[in-house]
Amino acid sequence: MSQSMYKQYSRTSRIAKVEQELALAEGTVKAHFDPLLKKRRRIKELRRANDLLKKFEHLWLLPHKLRDQIKNMDWAGAAVRFRDVCHHLAAFHEFEKRGEEKPKVADGQTDTTDMIL
Repeated sequence: MSQSMYKQYSRTSRIAKVEQELALAEGTVKAHFDPLLKKRRRIKELRRANDLLKKFEHLWLLPHKLRDQIKNMDWAGAAVRFRDVCHHLAAFHEFEKRGEEKPKVADGQTDTTDMIL
């Protein structure tokens, strides 16, 4: 075998080995990482659904807590809670309108969407 033929054979052999390794790596990715990515997407969907459930639960509890504060004549607490309810509902409305991950709350306001009081 001449020198140039050996170099050509060696180069072709290396290219074939690299292509074989790439195919093996692609098979590994499809076999192992694709299911993980699907699970990760599913976990994100479940977390988002859980967040929405918490927000709905929080919204459902707010009128009861506000009623209890008014009944106990805790006017300052009731006023603050009513303000928070208004901001929360406005933020939730923006969230539904835009389809964003988290609702936006005006500057200086606390984001009460993640709290369950």
